[in-house]
Amino acid sequence: MAGHYQYAAGCGRCCGTAGSTGSTGPVTTRRLSKSDLLPVWNKDSGLASTRALHVDSSDDSRVDGSDGTQGVWKKFDAALGGEETPTIAFTGTAKAVHVDSSGNVYTGVFDRFGTQLYKYNSAGTLQWSDSTLGGGIQDIVEDSNGDIIVVGSDSIFLQRLMKISSAGVVAWNVPSAIDNRLVVVGTDIYGTQLSPPHALFKYNTSGILQWSAADGTGQGSGGLGYNPATGNIWTAGAAFTAHIAEFNSSGTLISEFSYDTFGGEVPTDLIVDSDGNIVVTMLGLVRKYSSAGVLLKTFDHGTNSSPSISHELTGIVRIRQMPSSLDYVVTGAVVSR
Repeated sequence: MAGHYQYAAGCGRCCGTAGSTGSTGPVTTRRLSKSDLLPVWNKDSGLASTRALHVDSSDDSRVDGSDGTQGVWKKFDAALGGEETPTIAFTGTAKAVHVDSSGNVYTGVFDRFGTQLYKYNSAGTLQWSDSTLGGGIQDIVEDSNGDIIVVGSDSIFLQRLMKISSAGVVAWNVPSAIDNRLVVVGTDIYGTQLSPPHALFKYNTSGILQWSAADGTGQGSGGLGYNPATGNIWTAGAAFTAHIAEFNSSGTLISEFSYDTFGGEVPTDLIVDSDGNIVVTMLGLVRKYSSAGVLLKTFDHGTNSSPSISHELTGIVRIRQMPSSLDYVVTGAVVSR
């Protein structure tokens, strides 16, 4: 896992341990309306921590995390937020989750034997496991051919990028400069790096590095998003200020904007919504910006958790857009303020 880098809000440096605000409470999952960011429903997930969030083509949400004793992923209904079956429990800690168009669930799980990539079918039955990335898994995505792209580390903790088929056959497994988030556009693979200078990387479908571009965010990645209308990639991160940057498919910087983080507003996740707006989660807030950096909406989501970039900590806040309703889903741990 990329759990060695934790960003403390406002200090602009890497810290060995993460700070927190208050005591940690249960993880909540919320649906926010696209128009005004107001809650449509709010659900206590029953998890002690959350590591990943995925919204499928039916607008149902999967939350990957831990109930305090074991790893769990849960499914929540799009309309009402009610918990649906199957809920899968496993020994270890979940690290990432992806759901394909058939409802199969791919998740990375860390236990005392290392890390495994698991595939479950839509009924929650285990299909196969793979231990290629035995040192940790940061993110899991799917390309347009239905192959699964995974970023993580091997058993000696060297960073790797892997393509594996839906049948569990590894196509390639290459050294990787990416150690955090992934976005796949067709079969092109984009990802970010946690350590300075915090770059954006592009790999082709054969796992060959095409280019890298420093995105100006300094230490720490706070999200990676794709705008299908323009074909451009957006990144977020923070040093003394939060920095949001847009790149084209050739790695050229197209636009950028910044805001100060004096109140701890370090970005923890980012999406580009269907209108081309940039939606960012941060300490206690969800903000929607125009592509020009104009603040459009703010919502206090109540998850005033540690602004850490480590996926291993409870305080990560995630956001995703529902494909059909176009509302947003936010998940994160509630802590006292």
